[in-house]
Amino acid sequence: MTRIKDWKIEDLSNEQKEVHDTIVNGPRGHVVGPLRIWLNNPKLAKSAQTVGAYARYGTSLPQSLSELAIITTGRVWSSAFEWEHHAPLAIEGGINPEHVKTISLGKRPIFDNINEQAVFDFAAEANVIKNVTDETYKILIDNL
Repeated sequence: MTRIKDWKIEDLSNEQKEVHDTIVNGPRGHVVGPLRIWLNNPKLAKSAQTVGAYARYGTSLPQSLSELAIITTGRVWSSAFEWEHHAPLAIEGGINPEHVKTISLGKRPIFDNINEQAVFDFAAEANVIKNVTDETYKILIDNL
């Protein structure tokens, strides 16, 4: 069985190059992780990168809370790629490095900031128990 081959920019079709350039010239700045694989199917890559860019950059959350939600989700799913790329961004955005370390250990940090606690609890519940309690939902809505 042939594995998906990695590509070089000069080997991309016009359609692939268009998607590549959109990603590189957008907020991501480079094509890595799943985007790199998806680019083998440019229609998939175009759709997926559009949804991903909206979910990451079109959110109403500030960067720190968005990155907190991403690393919480990434940790629950043991996604090394998400963790490696987003943990530094969470810290850069203002999340306490000790809290990031606690999350990396699969534990619940206790934040001083109610917004951070609300986002962490919401993301953790949504991913772990596949449901968000009314209490967690209310705290999130009341504070954001």
